[in-house]
Amino acid sequence: MDNPRLDSEDRKPIWDALQMFWMDIEPSDELENAIATCAKSKYSILELEYIYWNEVYPAVNQNFAQPIPEWTGYDIEQLTELIIANADRVKPIKY
Repeated sequence: MDNPRLDSEDRKPIWDALQMFWMDIEPSDELENAIATCAKSKYSILELEYIYWNEVYPAVNQNFAQPIPEWTGYDIEQLTELIIANADRVKPIKY
């Protein structure tokens, strides 16, 4: 996939929906929104999986390690900065 910098506007709704699985909430409450958001996107299932594991996960997986985890989700601009900063450092998982 292209570097997230090149496609961030199309990925932002995906990032925003998928980050919620790493927040201190009941994940099943976010499932319908995540499904609808992903279904409306231009990305294939494999691309969505790539985005989840290689972009969202590295940016937010430490949330549960915090003494008081975030539960409302990161601001989309903050999340975008985290994902883009990680894009050059994280070696992508290959499928």
